[in-house]
Amino acid sequence: MVESKNKTKEINQAVKNNLNKFPDRFVFRITEKEYNFLKSNNLTSKGGSKKGHTVFTEQGIYMLSTINIMDAFVLMRKYLNY
Repeated sequence: MVESKNKTKEINQAVKNNLNKFPDRFVFRITEKEYNFLKSNNLTSKGGSKKGHTVFTEQGIYMLSTINIMDAFVLMRKYLNY
């Protein structure tokens, strides 16, 4: 669970640091009211956020998946070069 929280923090920080790479069609913020509605229907997360919550569109998820795939290839190349 801690690893998942750290990954979420990393993703949120990456979005914050690279807003030009994450246009509105990829990521946007929802209000606390919207978050609470989703939480009551689907999510199990605890806590709130005064800044709103970052959510990703389908295109944003594809973008994040691509980043993870590229990271996997870089790691694989690192091990193959040893």
